Amino acid sequence: MIYQSGYRIPKRDKLGLHATTENICLAIMTGTIAASLEKSGQKITTLEKTRIQIETLKQVINLENQTGIIDDKIFWDWQEKLAEISKSVSGWLKYLKQKEPA
Repeated sequence: MIYQSGYRIPKRDKLGLHATTENICLAIMTGTIAASLEKSGQKITTLEKTRIQIETLKQVINLENQTGIIDDKIFWDWQEKLAEISKSVSGWLKYLKQKEPA
């Protein structure tokens, strides 16, 4: 969704703030894939970093909306998807922490 919306964004913004948004999305995807392939002990660290990236992405998207780069409809669509992703990663972390030996 985020990549597709880049077609409607002016070049200046596409190569600026929106490029940051796309890079953070790729980092989140990389983090979740890495966590799924890592050993149990390493997953927690990777998912905590991914959770920080998700929260950062929420703020960057908010900034894109406030500066007029993206409209409200796109903003709310992205926020809705990010909320789902955030819940999934948080649930995964909670499960791993409960499972972890004391």
